[in-house]
Amino acid sequence: MSKRWNIFDKHFEQEINLKSDDNNPDQWQDVIYTPNDNLLPDSSIAFQTSFRILKWIIIIAVVALVVRLAYLQFAMGDVLFERGQENYLRIYVTRAMRGIIYDREQIPLVENIPHDSAAIIPADLPNSDTERDALFHQIATILDISVQEIADISEKYRFLYTPIIIKSNIDHESKLRLLSTFPNQASGVTVIEDFSRKYLSASTGMSHAMGYLGKINDQEWQNERDTYTLDSNVGRTGIENSYEEYLRGTNGQKKIVVNAKHSKIDTLFTSEPENGCDLVTTFDSDLQNKVYRLLKESIRSSGATGGSVVIMNPQNGQILSLISLPDFDNNLFIDGIKGKDEVTAYERLTKDKNTPFLNRAISGAYPPGSTFKLVTAASVLENNIVSANDHLDAPGFISVPNQFRPDENFIYKDWKDSGHGSIDIVDAIAESSDTFFYKVSGGYQTFQGVGTEKISEIARKFGLGSTLGIDLPNEVSGTVPTSEWKKDILGLPWVTGDTYNYAIGQGYLLTTPLQVAAFTSVIANNGKLYQPYIVKEISNCELSSRKEPKILSKDFLKNSSITTIAQGMYEAVYNKDGTAKSLQSLPFKVAGKTGTAQFNNNQDIHAWFTAYAPFDNPEIVVTVMLEGGGEGSQIAVPIAKQILSWWHNAK
Repeated sequence: MSKRWNIFDKHFEQEINLKSDDNNPDQWQDVIYTPNDNLLPDSSIAFQTSFRILKWIIIIAVVALVVRLAYLQFAMGDVLFERGQENYLRIYVTRAMRGIIYDREQIPLVENIPHDSAAIIPADLPNSDTERDALFHQIATILDISVQEIADISEKYRFLYTPIIIKSNIDHESKLRLLSTFPNQASGVTVIEDFSRKYLSASTGMSHAMGYLGKINDQEWQNERDTYTLDSNVGRTGIENSYEEYLRGTNGQKKIVVNAKHSKIDTLFTSEPENGCDLVTTFDSDLQNKVYRLLKESIRSSGATGGSVVIMNPQNGQILSLISLPDFDNNLFIDGIKGKDEVTAYERLTKDKNTPFLNRAISGAYPPGSTFKLVTAASVLENNIVSANDHLDAPGFISVPNQFRPDENFIYKDWKDSGHGSIDIVDAIAESSDTFFYKVSGGYQTFQGVGTEKISEIARKFGLGSTLGIDLPNEVSGTVPTSEWKKDILGLPWVTGDTYNYAIGQGYLLTTPLQVAAFTSVIANNGKLYQPYIVKEISNCELSSRKEPKILSKDFLKNSSITTIAQGMYEAVYNKDGTAKSLQSLPFKVAGKTGTAQFNNNQDIHAWFTAYAPFDNPEIVVTVMLEGGGEGSQIAVPIAKQILSWWHNAK
C-alpha cells in the first residue's frame, strides 16, 4: 500500500469515533467518524482550502449576476428598452411656440423669433474615433465653434438618438453649408427649426416681472422627459417661471423607422405641436415706462442704491405697474451666456453690490417707517385705546426709565424737535407724530398703550408677516415681531422701547413694497385685503381662463376706524402741517402717508410714500420706496406726484 494510504490508516486508527452498539457488530455501516485536519497531509488541506475558496467565488459570482440581472430588469428596463427601440426608431421633435405675454391693452411685451439651429444625433455619429474627429472638425469650421465643444456634447449624450443643439441661431449661409456637407441625417448632423425669445421695448422696466428663460438641466429633463427636450428653454424667473406650464405648449413629434444605415424606412407617428397659451397681464405698459424713467432719475439724483414702485388697483388687487431698480436686460439670456460680451455683462451684474437681480418689490424686506403708523392706528382704534376725538400731548421727546436700571432714562425722540402739541389720532397720522404713537402703542406713565401683541395681530390681518401670493416667484414674507419672536430668535426680552420702535415702523419690523401697497389698499377700498396679481387672462389654448379677484381677509376693521385713518391720510396732504402737502396742487383729491426708515445703525434712511386716489372713489394705489434715498417727503413724494399726474391725464 502506498505511503499516502498508510498515513490515512494511522489517522483512522486514532480518530474514528465509533458510535455503535457494542453488541451489534453489523452496525458498522452506521458509524460516524470525524477526521482530524491536523493529521491530514498538506496537499489534502490545500485541496480543501482551495475548494472552499472556489465555492465562495462561485456563490459571490452568482449573487452578483442575479443582482445585475435584477437591476437591468427592474431599474434599467425602461432605459434599455428605449435604447433598443432607438436602434431602429428615431423621434424628431417639432418645437411648440411659446405663448406671448401682453399688457392689459393687448400690446405684446415679448415675441418669438424663428431661427435655425445646428444639432448632432450623438448615437448616429461614426464609431471610429478618426472618422468622428474629422466630422467634428468639419462642423467646427462651418459653425465657427470649437471641436472640443462638439466632442464634449457628443460624449455626454453618446447614447441618445435625438438631436442635441450645438449652436443656436445659425445664419443662412452656415445652414446651407451644413446641409450640403451632411445631406443625410444618417451622418448624425442635422438642422432643426427653433426660436428665440425677444423682450420688446414695451416691457421696459419689467425685467423682474417678466423674467427670462434658461436651458433645462439634466435633472429637470430626467424628471420631465415627456414634456421637454434636452435643449429646451424653461422659465427661470418672473412670469416666465410662474406660468411655465401654460406658456411652454406641447411639442410635436415624428416617429420614423430607420434601417441599419440609419436611413428612413417608414413613418410610424406624427403629431402637430400645440403652441403655448398667451397671457394678458394687468400691466399698463405706458404707465410702466413712465414710472421706470421717473424712478431711475430719482435714484441717480438722490444717490439711492435702489428703489421700487408698486401701483395697484385697490378694488381688485390688479398690479398696474411693478418696478425694481437696478434691473437687467432680459435679452442677455436669450441664447445663454456664451459669447465674450455676454459673459462680461453677466459678470458685471453678478458682482454689482446693488444686486440688480433682486426684485425689491416682492423680495426686498425693509423697515416701512411711518407708513406703518396706519397699521398701528388701526390697532389702537380697534382696541379703543383712543377715539378719533381724544387728544394727547405729543412733545419733541419722551423719557422712559430703564426697567433694569431705574436711575437711568431712555430718551425717545420725535422727528420734530418742537413737538406737535395736543393732537388727536387724525393729526398724528397727518403730521406723522412719533411721540403720539409711542404713547398709544407702548404706553407712557399712567397711560396704557395697546401693546405689541395687539399690533402684531392686526398687522397680520393687513397681510404683513406672510406672503400675499402674487403670481411671481420668490416673494418674501417680511417680519412681524413679537416678544416671543425676539426671545426665540435673539434670546433677549422684549422691552418698552421695542414697542415704541415697532409702532413707528422701525426696529425688527420688515415689509416689502408690495405689502405696503396692499395694506394701503385696505384703507382705500373700505377694509378688504385683495391678493395682488399680474396675469388676468390665459387665452388661445385649452387652458384658457380669466382671473377672478380673491379677498384674503375682510371685516376686521370697523368702518369708523377706516374713516379715521383715511382722514388722517387726507390731512397729510391738505393740512398745513401735513407731511405730503406738496400734492395739494394736483387737480384731484389724494390721501397719502410718508415714511422715513432708518437702517444701518441709523446711519442711512429709506424714503417711503404710499397714497391712493381719487380720495372719494379710489382707483389707484401708488407706493414708492427708495433704498437709502433720504426723507420720504422730499424724495418719494415728488415721484408719486408725477406718477399720479401722468395717470390722471392719461385716463
